[in-house]
Amino acid sequence: MWIQSLRVEDYKRFRDTGTITFSPGMNIIVGQNDAGKTALMEALGSTARINNPHKSVATLPSQASVPRGQTRITRSVRMEGDEIREVLAGLVRVQIGTVQGNEQWAIDQLNEAKRSGGTLIVEEKLQVETSMRLASMHPNPQLTVIAANLLHPNDFNGVLAGLGNQPDYAGALWSYVSPRIYEFRTQRYNFAIGNTGTSFELASDATNLAEVLNNLQASNFYRYRELLDRVREVFPHITHVSVRQIDQSRLRIDVWDTDPTLGRDDLAIALSESGTGIGQVLAMLYVVVTARFPRIILIDEPHSFLHPGAIRKLFEIFGRYAQHQYIITTHSPTALGTAAAQRMYIVRREPEQSVVSEIDMRNSADLTAFLTEVGARLSDVYGPDRILWCEGKTEELCFPMIMRSVSPASLIGVEVLAVAHTADLDGRHAEKIVGMYHRLSAGASLMPPAVAFVLDRENRDANTLKRLQEAGRGLVHFLPRRMYENFLLDSEAIVTVLNRDDEGRACDHSSNSVDEWMAANGARFSPKGIAVSDATFAEKVDGANLLASLFSELTETRARYDKTKHGPLMTELLLERGSRELTDLGEWLTELQPTV
Repeated sequence: MWIQSLRVEDYKRFRDTGTITFSPGMNIIVGQNDAGKTALMEALGSTARINNPHKSVATLPSQASVPRGQTRITRSVRMEGDEIREVLAGLVRVQIGTVQGNEQWAIDQLNEAKRSGGTLIVEEKLQVETSMRLASMHPNPQLTVIAANLLHPNDFNGVLAGLGNQPDYAGALWSYVSPRIYEFRTQRYNFAIGNTGTSFELASDATNLAEVLNNLQASNFYRYRELLDRVREVFPHITHVSVRQIDQSRLRIDVWDTDPTLGRDDLAIALSESGTGIGQVLAMLYVVVTARFPRIILIDEPHSFLHPGAIRKLFEIFGRYAQHQYIITTHSPTALGTAAAQRMYIVRREPEQSVVSEIDMRNSADLTAFLTEVGARLSDVYGPDRILWCEGKTEELCFPMIMRSVSPASLIGVEVLAVAHTADLDGRHAEKIVGMYHRLSAGASLMPPAVAFVLDRENRDANTLKRLQEAGRGLVHFLPRRMYENFLLDSEAIVTVLNRDDEGRACDHSSNSVDEWMAANGARFSPKGIAVSDATFAEKVDGANLLASLFSELTETRARYDKTKHGPLMTELLLERGSRELTDLGEWLTELQPTV
């Protein structure tokens, strides 16, 4: 389940946001103070339920003008598969609309939906009106099922239509959705003490946190331990969280910072006396760890109750539980450096209103706009926790692209950097050079530790490879092929680049011409003249020199192969085509990192 889209009209700073599309996983909304981020969070949650129309000179040209705006909020939530089956199975007393006069047919369709699952998108349209007697009123929202691919979409929409005053399926579905949208705001919540009960489902306002924690610790030790492990990642000083009964009907959450094996519960501190962020994180992580189906978690300005280190760890955890949807607002650059966001939006204040626009962090102009908006520099954002050292600049540019395509979270806290003088790795002092980098990364310095050294295999013999690995003390690894360029020997990618850069060509180059050139000349760049058709060719050929000669000869020297220019471009083309070789390489690079 996730919020698929939102549109806000005539609410606070917004005249009309247009349709904002969200993705499952991580979504970030950034902007300066008072730009409108919190207003969007209110619209996504349950707070924006009063008429608060946009005010500006355009809408109120004089002091005598009367606001004519009317707050309208449209949001849609999507559910799929097993979750739909569970929801439909629980909706018993709901009147079914007939389709083509055949009520039994409609019942059969619903029963099939319970068996097969599928996709439902439930849209809520809320229009808040102002009356003369009341400052605001809260009309029932209009709820409709706007899409269903369960069987026959158009007919099934008719099945889900309610009749008369009986609850309809759209309303029943929304009653399932609403309590499962969790909102965490910049305030201290009063859920340190709660009543006893039997529920394991955290309320959307987390008021029953003590109850669900008490039940979890009593019935599912392993899941409770998983929850505590995640809490300790964010707050390393916390050793344990327990729930005790303080009277016949009430429970209290306690936070420990001493060794729990000592049994000193008298030293535990009540959650109500702990830092503001601890309760917030405990509630978030309870949902993240225990929810059977994806949940929607809204977090407004987490930097106001968590320090940057805790935010980075929390976002890393969210990346591991990517089945849930996270929508986070912030004016901190921490979001850029730590969040593997599927979508990111900027909210900007303009003279008459605030506007929302999506940004692409792969686009340098969008990246600059983001940093300008939050008042940050690249060095503020990309200070890495660890470094993956690589052979050269081409790998420095391409490895992050490959790793991100396999696992967006794989680069959280990790920067890929080229060894400064790669030629030193080819000589007799290679072991000393690797050892020096290792000591710099492992010593008591400000340089982040090395997670791995990834070097070209080249034609190094087994003894040389072994000595380099020993110098790196287990952190040195060699590419599965001779060099990175060996992964780029794809005729379609090559010809795309050739046709882009060879401006003086009489006609377009073709994949056939590239294949023919490689078949005729590939052996020149292989040890012992291995032909292109040989199974070991891609592994052993000198890919860099082959590409350099291919570009020069096919274009009659009009274009030359530029490793740092063409390498990333061909990498991107291959990733777009779903290259199995690059996917395997990305998985290999990701596995070099220790599990967080």
